[in-house]
Amino acid sequence: MLSDDGWEAVLQDVIGFQPGHGAGQGEEAPAPAAEEELAASQPSLSDPSLAELSDMAEACRSATDDSDSLPDNSLWWVNLIKSHASGHSRPQPCKVPRTVLSACSGSAAELMVLKALGIPFVCWSTSEPCAEFRSFQAANHGPAIHHMRKTMQDQVTDCPCTLHPEASACFVDHSPSLAVYGTPCKPYSVLRAKRFVNGSRKHVSYDVTFSDSFDWLQKHTPLVAIMEQVMGFVSPESQSVEESPMDRWGF
Repeated sequence: MLSDDGWEAVLQDVIGFQPGHGAGQGEEAPAPAAEEELAASQPSLSDPSLAELSDMAEACRSATDDSDSLPDNSLWWVNLIKSHASGHSRPQPCKVPRTVLSACSGSAAELMVLKALGIPFVCWSTSEPCAEFRSFQAANHGPAIHHMRKTMQDQVTDCPCTLHPEASACFVDHSPSLAVYGTPCKPYSVLRAKRFVNGSRKHVSYDVTFSDSFDWLQKHTPLVAIMEQVMGFVSPESQSVEESPMDRWGF
């Protein structure tokens, strides 16, 4: 939620509202005539622009939020989505569970999205080196996730997963409906100090995107694949190489 100062900044940006400062805040109180002129220039609750602003605030408010605070102005897109979606009926949810494969899964946010959209799914496998994240996945999705592994390489080799450590191997079918993966972003992030230094390909995690993920895709042949990366993935590879990491994929 925004502070009072932050919301004043939003008012200035959206409707040009300039908040006044009365006596007791380091400024003299306005003269009566000036005060009337100032009051006439300020928008009231009946002002259309301010009323629209209030509507936007209510539209952005969480259903569980009973506070009087106004929302973060970064949620301005809520009303745009609502306006573009008006007049369109929501499609009937599919009845057949979609099969999902996830790698570099983290909290498996894609599974949360499917739940929110009402799309039934079965996740054949996730891969995540952090045990805390794997515990989070299990707590939120339980038996919907059949196998949990630590790395993409483990998913390619069919080695025993963390859910079935006593098994000789853990196999999954080919061609899931959806594959989602977000390979390590540090090699490509512009926030990394050596991101544009010549030879930046030597980063320890660089080949996860250009080797492990290719093996992963070729083995599982998903019907649809989504790769998540930072914007630095489309920036020049280094000071001397204008080609971006994205260009190396051939897109």
